[in-house]
Amino acid sequence: MPLNHSAEFWTSARGAALLQLADEILERCKGDTAAAAITLRRNADDDEKPATLSEALEISAARAKANSLELATDGWLLSKQSLEQSTHPAIAATHARRFNGVGNLLEICSGAGFDTAALAQAAAGVTGIEADTMLATFARHNLATAGITNAAIEAGRAEDVCRRLDMARFDGLWADPSRRDAHGRRIMNPAYYKPSLPFLMNLNVTGVRGIKVSPALSLASLPGGWSREWIGFGRECREQVLWYGTDLQSHCVNLVDRGASWSTTADVAATDPPELTGPAQAAYLVEPHPALIASGMVCAFFREAGIAMFDRELLVGATPSQPPFSPFYSVFQQISHFPYSLKQLRVELGELNWGKRTEIKKRLVDDDPDRVRAKLKLPDSDKFGVVYLVGIHRKKTAFLAERIS
Repeated sequence: MPLNHSAEFWTSARGAALLQLADEILERCKGDTAAAAITLRRNADDDEKPATLSEALEISAARAKANSLELATDGWLLSKQSLEQSTHPAIAATHARRFNGVGNLLEICSGAGFDTAALAQAAAGVTGIEADTMLATFARHNLATAGITNAAIEAGRAEDVCRRLDMARFDGLWADPSRRDAHGRRIMNPAYYKPSLPFLMNLNVTGVRGIKVSPALSLASLPGGWSREWIGFGRECREQVLWYGTDLQSHCVNLVDRGASWSTTADVAATDPPELTGPAQAAYLVEPHPALIASGMVCAFFREAGIAMFDRELLVGATPSQPPFSPFYSVFQQISHFPYSLKQLRVELGELNWGKRTEIKKRLVDDDPDRVRAKLKLPDSDKFGVVYLVGIHRKKTAFLAERIS
């Protein structure tokens, strides 16, 4: 829900005092927003409207969550939505490093200023554009609070602001266009991003250019000079970025928190990895990182690593001996396998005495892991493992395995 009060109100003495009170009460209530709302109504001035108190609590809760996520946000103004759209500092720093030495960087869709703060550490100057006037004011406040003096925020639609800017002075571009519609639904066609991908790719900006797009966006081809980077963090694929003017090869997977990067210029439709004839050959199952899966380069990676597959659609590798450690995949050692049925799975798990901590995974089968878990009624037990339900040549197979990396 958008905030109704102006950003100027929240940066005024009255707004700042109310936010400080909300911060203190939320901390005293240990993050319980319902209890904090009641306490805030009791302690705020009588003339404060319920909507104002609700917004104060939203900003306070967003700041508290940002701090718990290790975002440097002391004194920043954030809404729930702007926090959800924020970039993790480690990822923002990864973006920014590609702009080291840039003189004047143009940033489109600055949000609350998370990326702006990182970009300002790399470029001599940053001009940010933000269509949401409240977020633009928040960003100005946040950057000033962080002591950043070489970044300025312009409020307005990028299509309009760029017409009145001297575009020739920019030698770098970073853009994070909105990929959701007015109802919060994901926009699948990049031509309807705000601003659109064609608009961003055709801006007359020299030097390094980076445009964030949906991680799942599939592009048949890119204009010359552009490359694609998928960014992983934890066990997620967080981003896909289109780059121009960098040293990246045509396809790159970057696991930021693991300090690992893999790239290839090879044709991803080239010869597949070796194919296994049956599950008995799979002493070890190899599960690629979600960022590698999103890139569409699992086959190319497995082929390079010498890891076999049951088929290219399954996206699970297998080896007869333990593969070397890699941050790009997890490894499971097979204990047994059998044609999947719930009855047989109950028997097998009962013999192993695996309990509620058991992981249930699936690939190319319709069975929902949560529903399977509910039907199994796993006992309380210190023993646990991994159940992998996979479709091999349209036959359901259950693997029981132990996670080893």
